[in-house]
Amino acid sequence: MVSNLSFLYMSISVLLSIGVPVGLLIYLHQRQSISWKAVTVGALVWFFFTQGLEKMVHIYVFNVNPFTAEWLKHPLWFALYGALAAGIFEEAGRYIGFTSWLKASRARKDGVAYGLGHGGVESLLVGGIMGVQSILMARMINRGTLDTLGDKLSPEVLEQAKNLLLSTPPIAFLAGGLERNIALAMQIALSLLVLYGVRQGKLAILFAAIAAHAIIDFPVALYQSMRFDTLYLFLYLIILFAISLFFIFWSKRLFPREDR
Repeated sequence: MVSNLSFLYMSISVLLSIGVPVGLLIYLHQRQSISWKAVTVGALVWFFFTQGLEKMVHIYVFNVNPFTAEWLKHPLWFALYGALAAGIFEEAGRYIGFTSWLKASRARKDGVAYGLGHGGVESLLVGGIMGVQSILMARMINRGTLDTLGDKLSPEVLEQAKNLLLSTPPIAFLAGGLERNIALAMQIALSLLVLYGVRQGKLAILFAAIAAHAIIDFPVALYQSMRFDTLYLFLYLIILFAISLFFIFWSKRLFPREDR
């Protein structure tokens, strides 16, 4: 049985994943008149680069190439690959978004809007929709009706999902929602960093953003494969959140007063 505490934390996680980005979008649009175009470009770039291009590479290295598939079974290599792939595709997409479709949108608030679109759609789809799916599957487990999904999912996938929901500590479900919000702050911070690099014409800042993204993602990817103590993940996420918020507010110094 999936515990009531797990259901509570899953529900809170979904609310955080959906409510925070939507609330920020409404607030910033009213207070700063952020660009809907920048928000939309951020969302579309995230979808195309992560759900399209990056997933195509994942299919090749995990399913087509036997050498890389075997190599990536090791938790450390898996985490390193996942972190680098996320950094390369997301930051390259961010750079292309600013240089191709947002040439006239180079103010700091445009970077915030882009990051909100990029991280917001990720939070809605990954944390929100997948969270709702987890809640529904957990209810089916408790009611003994999970097998009714057999015509849509293979027995192996159903068994894997069942074992995951039953074995995951309740607090880990809450960590998922917090991680989405922290990732949102990180996406806004990285968007501001890349935008600054574009304004300065310094490609080196793009590579710095890729490296920062990979370093940030590595412990999270390692947790997915090794499942170390959730407390350590919480502490890491809190530190990451603090650093991201600090950079977001400090970044005002990187932009001229009229573009803040």
